[in-house]
Amino acid sequence: MFETLRQKFTGEETMRREDPPREDKRAASAEEMNSDDLVTGGAVPGESDEDLRTVWGSRTGPDTLPSGADATVTSVSASSAQLLSHGGRFGSAYCKVMYVPRDGWPANPERRVKTKNKELYSKRQAGAPDAGTVADEKQELDATLRAIEAGVESIYWVGVYFVVRASTKGDVDDAADEIAHDLAKDELDVSTLDWVPTEGMTTVSPIGKRELPDRTLTAMTGSALQCLFPFSTASMIEESGVLYGYHGLNGSPITVDRFNRKNGYNQLVVGNIGAGKSYGAKLLLLRRLVRDRDISGVIVDPRGEFRELIDAFGLDAESVTVGGDKGINPLQIEPTPAGVLEQRHDMDPFGEKIESVLAFFEALHAESDDTSGLDAGDRAVLSQAITDAYNDAGITKDPATHSRDSPLPEDVDRILGTYAGDATVALGTDASEREIEKWEDRAAELRIAMRPFRDGGRYDHLNQPTNIGLRPDGSRIVLLDT
Repeated sequence: MFETLRQKFTGEETMRREDPPREDKRAASAEEMNSDDLVTGGAVPGESDEDLRTVWGSRTGPDTLPSGADATVTSVSASSAQLLSHGGRFGSAYCKVMYVPRDGWPANPERRVKTKNKELYSKRQAGAPDAGTVADEKQELDATLRAIEAGVESIYWVGVYFVVRASTKGDVDDAADEIAHDLAKDELDVSTLDWVPTEGMTTVSPIGKRELPDRTLTAMTGSALQCLFPFSTASMIEESGVLYGYHGLNGSPITVDRFNRKNGYNQLVVGNIGAGKSYGAKLLLLRRLVRDRDISGVIVDPRGEFRELIDAFGLDAESVTVGGDKGINPLQIEPTPAGVLEQRHDMDPFGEKIESVLAFFEALHAESDDTSGLDAGDRAVLSQAITDAYNDAGITKDPATHSRDSPLPEDVDRILGTYAGDATVALGTDASEREIEKWEDRAAELRIAMRPFRDGGRYDHLNQPTNIGLRPDGSRIVLLDT
């Protein structure tokens, strides 16, 4: 069986012992068999331990196979694929297929709840200091059971199989015992597949087809199942990438091109104080600039932390301070490339810009009066004022209009003033007096919050057309001081 499986995948013939395979349609006697023989047979009458003992012999090996099993035993092979303490030799390697049995999982809710109930009772009776921890664990298990009963969690049938390989029988036995011992520390029991090596090897082969009985499966919640997928890789080497660091376990280099991502290339560097966030960000920036000559860097550097680094490497950089004659218009809308619009037919650049500007004003409003921002009514009034400001500038949902000059915050301020004096401009004449009054009051309050954008105000540099080039001629790096 192992020989057939190996030829199927590799085209190679397995090593044979000197004596050729022997086909035997009669029952095999104990004298004809030893622990190096592979016994193949037909269907097993049942799946219980008693049935297995009746058909195949004792669980210690085929050497005690009873002669009364002639209806099942069809051949005795002396080839290199041998049954060795529930393992076999596959070519030049000895193998054991192991699996996690149905009752071997620690996450079986009913089993764990019963165990935790007993443990918690004992801890509380003894006044153990860790009784609270056990109580928390029991509470989590109770929540899992309730989630299953309520249909919040789904149940999946899961089988976990793995094969252990080694060059000698002793090594494969030792490795299997070590794995079982280590997993037992985490309350995970494993078993060795008995008497079904072909089905086991097929299951763990590249085919990925399970030919083992359902008793090797276990029911598992979706939350537990997702823990089996760590989404990690031993290494990541992208030819167009830069070195990010080295794998924590195997030391292999990790090179990533974040601009080669289908879902965006934003990056966030997080870590404890003093862990090296700034150093890492600077290092990645320099490596990216060296790796790709078409990349320019725009660094928001209000504290001047990057200037020394740029000068040390002799890089050409321009420092830009926002304010004075340098302005940025938060309402600036840029035309969306035609290729992007063709790929995303449902894209709404105008709506996205409205939301972006609204979020900008909301952040400033929260900062100025130490609140959580705008409420629903304020957002409705301000959103309408922003939309009207764009429409007055000839900019609509049509992407063809987005190349026109964008409005400024002062235009939003002006429209809010109009609303404050007569809200029917926005609401129409069908609005009730109460609606009109509320709209006018909110518009007046929002206009007060817009005062910092006027001449001489704190944000007057944000009330100008954008005149900062983020890639000046001759410079690949812009240090932006806000």
